[in-house]
Amino acid sequence: MLTAPAAPPVTEEKARPAGELSAEEILASSRTVMHGLGQLSGTSVLNCREGFDRYYARGARVFEVDLRMTSDGQVVLRHDWRGGWQGISELSIPTRDAFLAAPLLERYTPMSFRDLLLLMEEYPDICIVTDTKFTDAEIVTAQFTAMLNDAHELGLSYLFDRMVIQVYSPLMFRVVDHLGHFPHYIYTFYAEGFNGTEEALRERLTFCRENGIEGVTMWSWLWRPSYAAIAENSGVRCYVHTVNDRETAEALLQSGVSAVYTDYLVLHED
Repeated sequence: MLTAPAAPPVTEEKARPAGELSAEEILASSRTVMHGLGQLSGTSVLNCREGFDRYYARGARVFEVDLRMTSDGQVVLRHDWRGGWQGISELSIPTRDAFLAAPLLERYTPMSFRDLLLLMEEYPDICIVTDTKFTDAEIVTAQFTAMLNDAHELGLSYLFDRMVIQVYSPLMFRVVDHLGHFPHYIYTFYAEGFNGTEEALRERLTFCRENGIEGVTMWSWLWRPSYAAIAENSGVRCYVHTVNDRETAEALLQSGVSAVYTDYLVLHED
């Protein structure tokens, strides 16, 4: 049974920088969401510091991160526990310290959720989209409790205003929102499935509107231009994943998609 870490010592909350934009404001001005902090050396979803540095320098400001729990109940940036990336026994989930001590592909820097918070503090103009993978209430509770504990311990809870929490079902949304009542959410369709009908989209957009969820995400091949007017009427933005062809990305954006998730494209406003 998963158990969340004990509550951390109370730390005085740091002051939010004056004029700092919210996740919604940063995302609204961006055309791309860098998947897994961006691709390096032909490898996607590394979620490493070097990926962030590379794509931030190119102008990216919205980054999606994949989050997993370590064996000691901490949250780190990792897409899955596939072997061969860190030289650790990835068939047995490592502790946070063991994970952080093993470079990715022998040269890239792994990150914990605490590291991510400190990165966000250092770069007040970025927005983070979370991908926590699981919908089981017990796992979701453990993950988000650990994340909240890290933020409280660092005095950086205000940074959740620059995060967009990705949820995969109405039940997951209710579990997460009960834990933290986070200000920004995206409802992503890949876990539940989406049949592509306009009626199904309207139903999900209605749920989003009623619950303050600001956007939905679907596979790029499911997108239809007719969805644009439906989304505009609902006041909910639509995003698609994962698009790595520039021409395709531009066409999707012109047809009404608000932004595309991508491994390496950085598209700026004309």
